[in-house]
Amino acid sequence: MIYSAIQTLEDELGLIGVNYYRCGINPEHFSKIEADPVPLKDTDKRAKKFVELFGPTCYELDAFHPAELQDLVEFHIKIFTDMDSVSCNRVRELSDINFIVELKNRVEDFIKEELG
Repeated sequence: MIYSAIQTLEDELGLIGVNYYRCGINPEHFSKIEADPVPLKDTDKRAKKFVELFGPTCYELDAFHPAELQDLVEFHIKIFTDMDSVSCNRVRELSDINFIVELKNRVEDFIKEELG
């Protein structure tokens, strides 16, 4: 699935040269999955490459409970993200929102005064 997603991102959105990271479902997660593996289709031309990279076992993404998958993705996003910068940006965003709301109110008040 990741290869199809990458191809779509490149073809349709022009995201060329992006480094992609596969965070789940990876072989290290297999022991935690209660679902049965999905058989690989011999007719799928991607199957050989998949087996070379990851082995013959595969699972559907929904083999993980949505909350587990969300936790896994959030964990890996945080690995690649400067969370201090994110926090600073959130504070600045709130400050900017307050400034814009205040400016909007002042403009509205000015217009009301001028137009009576």
